[in-house]
Amino acid sequence: MKSLPTALFALFLLLLGTGLAVFPPDRPVLGGVMDRMTAHRPEGPVPGEAAAASEGAGHGSAAPAGKAARNGEADSAPETAANRAGASAAAAPAVPAASPADAGPGAAAAGPAGPSPADAGSVASPASPAGADAAAPANASVRAADAGNPAAPRHLLFVGHRGMPSAAPENTLPSFRAAIDHGADFLEFDMQATADGKIVIMHDPSVDRTTDGKGLVRDQTLRQLRGLDAGIRYGPAFRGTRIPTLDEVLELAKAHNMPVLAEIKGYRTPGDISLMIQKLLDAGFERRAVIEAFNFADFRKVREKSREMTLCYLADNPDTAEDAIRKAAEDGHATAGLAYPVVLAHPEFVRLAAERHVELYVWTVDTEDTLQKLQELGITRIITNRLLNGHRDREREEEPDRPVPRPAPEAGMEA
Repeated sequence: MKSLPTALFALFLLLLGTGLAVFPPDRPVLGGVMDRMTAHRPEGPVPGEAAAASEGAGHGSAAPAGKAARNGEADSAPETAANRAGASAAAAPAVPAASPADAGPGAAAAGPAGPSPADAGSVASPASPAGADAAAPANASVRAADAGNPAAPRHLLFVGHRGMPSAAPENTLPSFRAAIDHGADFLEFDMQATADGKIVIMHDPSVDRTTDGKGLVRDQTLRQLRGLDAGIRYGPAFRGTRIPTLDEVLELAKAHNMPVLAEIKGYRTPGDISLMIQKLLDAGFERRAVIEAFNFADFRKVREKSREMTLCYLADNPDTAEDAIRKAAEDGHATAGLAYPVVLAHPEFVRLAAERHVELYVWTVDTEDTLQKLQELGITRIITNRLLNGHRDREREEEPDRPVPRPAPEAGMEA
């Protein structure tokens, strides 16, 4: 009988040793929600190349590094590989917010404005191999995940509004290239469906303001739209620029490892939304795209195609801002985009978003004064027409009378 306690003690030691081997003390058993959102980010050093920002409708902002950080306390969230990579990346300069009077394009670009109009209909750089996000460089993946992750490091991200309309015609390949050249972190654009079910990039319902044509986008075929000149109204140097397709813009973004903010704009049926999202999925942008919409019902189609894509609920007035933040929090993998006058007049929305762990994108910020005010409120996701990495289009500021088509009214606050 004396051997029985000894045998039981030996058995206890054996079981304890087995448990420690399977669950070592330093191994977390459960991961947090943020780990789910950042698990796709690749390990390794983050390339130093600046990311391109997206212009216009894809307005986005970022909240502080987590609820604790927002309250002025140290962020206690577990450090992930993505957070380590993001922390090592150089912070991008802030983008000033624009007053309604600044809603139009800014001055000429300080750097190259992109390829010549002759290249407008094609993508100059070869696209990187198609496939999943795992094939994307670490910096692009980190930027994309950071866009919808409240626990990510806090640094300014610049979104090129419809590209960089202060340097080239909005929502065209030259405009997106200009945004890339000027260090944007995201490319932002508007998606619409044509009469024959193709997806093109255009903000307005009609082509009247930005091209030499007339009529609604939805009533014209891709062939008809491609026959229009989307650059001549901007200036003679861009004569011959064409309305790009979604495929072309995604090819350009992929070639430069750029995440995107894509707004659902005009469509004929909800089925067109599914086509838009499928193209993004096929191009490998499931975790490198933020999908925006004012019509929150549009997100049902997005969620039918993907639970991983980040959503951005847009609001251009105080009455809808709270609802946008609330719905983004309920989704759990979404952000909110607010017009900057709403944020400045109602800073309580910034606090609400922080409490709900919802990132905020703010549009359209084109002056340094507005940028500074937003930064003081804690906004770090800026959508801009003209301020990318601190570059201002001084040349065009000196030529204010140049006949350039202004972006659609943002004071109204249509994105």
